[in-house]
Amino acid sequence: MRKPFFRLMLAVAVWLPLAAFADEPWLLSFPQIRHDARLAYFSSDRWTAVYLPTVANLTTVPTDSLDLPAERPPAIAGEMWGLYYRIHGAGLLEIRGFSDEEFLALPPPTPDAVDCLPRTPARPIHEPALLETTGPMVAQYQKVWFGLHLRDTVGGAEAAAIGWYDPALERFGRLYTSSLSGYRPFWIGARGDSIYLIANRYEYGVATTSRMISVSAANGGTSEISLNTQDLPGTLIVAADQWGDTLLLATDRAACVWKPNRRPQAWESRAYASPTGCWIYWKTFPGGDPDAGEAVQFQSLRGGVPSDVRAKVGRWYQVIAPAGIEGFVNPYDWAAHQGEWSDWKWNCDSPCFARLNVPMQGRMTPGDLMNVMLTYLGEDERGVKVGFQAGWVREEDIAPIMMSTTPPRESE
Repeated sequence: MRKPFFRLMLAVAVWLPLAAFADEPWLLSFPQIRHDARLAYFSSDRWTAVYLPTVANLTTVPTDSLDLPAERPPAIAGEMWGLYYRIHGAGLLEIRGFSDEEFLALPPPTPDAVDCLPRTPARPIHEPALLETTGPMVAQYQKVWFGLHLRDTVGGAEAAAIGWYDPALERFGRLYTSSLSGYRPFWIGARGDSIYLIANRYEYGVATTSRMISVSAANGGTSEISLNTQDLPGTLIVAADQWGDTLLLATDRAACVWKPNRRPQAWESRAYASPTGCWIYWKTFPGGDPDAGEAVQFQSLRGGVPSDVRAKVGRWYQVIAPAGIEGFVNPYDWAAHQGEWSDWKWNCDSPCFARLNVPMQGRMTPGDLMNVMLTYLGEDERGVKVGFQAGWVREEDIAPIMMSTTPPRESE
């Protein structure tokens, strides 16, 4: 890191009770993971979450303020008995010296492998059209381990697996499991005495869900590692790397650090803070348009104080305000929507606003809110009086704070 940090936003290591919404665009994904001897970096185009082991926490900084470590070359094998191996289509490439190479072809898929392909009476498997290829690779425990992808090139059925090559016996092996039916290999690594494979399922060319399996290098025993039971937020792993014996994972909504013999630690960008302080605005969104409507300054957000995010519309973030506010709702609207408006989760499939009027500078000023609790306080000639604690902040005024999602356990 040679460039100075723009301004460090120190993560607050607390556990927040989390509610999963259908759409939470403020939760960042970090599709690039890199590391050096001291630090690990989870990066998106705009933000990088930096992990420092001595603090065991994440700090967010603008990506363009960093000189990130160089990306490691993909799919290069470790050395084994003076030989090098590289994945190569339907087999491995064994490299001796600078120019001596030998292609080691995979044997035909076994019946057990073919049985793992998803099939229906309407979509049978076309065995003459099967193609099996090698995927990501790691050399460890006297073998070369790699992802396998078996695909019916006619019907489209596919399955992922772990394969290996034993140079001493000059023999291939493969381990298919029905849990990876419909998946493709994404990443492979090794630590302890186990090999870890992450595989992703794709729908219409877009990755949607991930699964992780581990295989014992000693006895071949296989187990699936559930993302849910490991308290990893999200359903898709978008990046993975290994930092010594620590696994670094990025899901579609979180960054995760997984040390050996520990459960994973995960962080989400559920809270945001202003580096130096900024205004919170009271704002309308006519027709849901983020660029329309009046924005009025009505509270200040102190610098460096994390605030929970409840909604994002365009370049506006709705945050929990530092002080409570009283406003008024049309009585007919309150009668129709008080059930969802009295909760933190409004179950909206698209932006759904409540229009409130707040006494401000001698007049009633309208504003829109969503996914924030409105508390009934009474009624008068101005409408139904409610209390709330939220407002809108401009995207350029705040930075994400990575909040721990790992609930404490008594045993730790």
